[in-house]
Amino acid sequence: MPFTIQTAPPGTAHPDRGFLCQWTYWRADPDAPDPEMPGLKVQTLAFIPLRPSARCLCRSGAAFEHCCRARPYWQLVCVNPGPPRMQRRGRVASVKADYSLVAPQTARFSPVDGLALRHRLSRDLRFKLSEDSAGRAFWIYWGNPASVGQHGSLCFGDVELVENRELIVTALSAMRMALLLYVLYDLAGSLLTIPRISYDPIEMLDRDTLERVTIPQTPDANPPRPPQKSRAR
Repeated sequence: MPFTIQTAPPGTAHPDRGFLCQWTYWRADPDAPDPEMPGLKVQTLAFIPLRPSARCLCRSGAAFEHCCRARPYWQLVCVNPGPPRMQRRGRVASVKADYSLVAPQTARFSPVDGLALRHRLSRDLRFKLSEDSAGRAFWIYWGNPASVGQHGSLCFGDVELVENRELIVTALSAMRMALLLYVLYDLAGSLLTIPRISYDPIEMLDRDTLERVTIPQTPDANPPRPPQKSRAR
């Protein structure tokens, strides 16, 4: 069961015991002249307990104790779009969400036919238009139907149209980006070319000091540490 950081029992949220999950929500702003434009974005962290022998949430297929638990940095995860999957343990079935490591990235399409893209995106129920001006339009991808929680509607990525010439897509993980690109090509493939994708540095926590660190996205940036050998007596 996930705990918010504020409600987690003392000593629970620790790299040896599970993952921190980043959630992003959108909700209307009741104090704004137009509550729907642009609305409010809310980010929360929740702790997800995990047994050492359980399958790691990073999707490697390895056990947690031999995978992310052994890494020097505590990397956040985010929930993947789509319905939760069923997990069975003997005769007991439970619903389990699907997660990916947080690895923020940006895809840029330029030049684009902004007027045609604006028309198609604004009519699609999977996208929430939260800003609409002559020089900029901004959509939040929340799927259809949207997943609604106590903080608002869960967001899985952003799409920004700048000066009707450049489309910028941002996502917190590789799986989220893959889904967003699939949806966009299905919706407006004739208006898009191949994007330029950039990978942003990742904010993590040092597992020993719990201090925040920023490291580049490279395969060897956060490798598992070799197991410590017990000393001979």
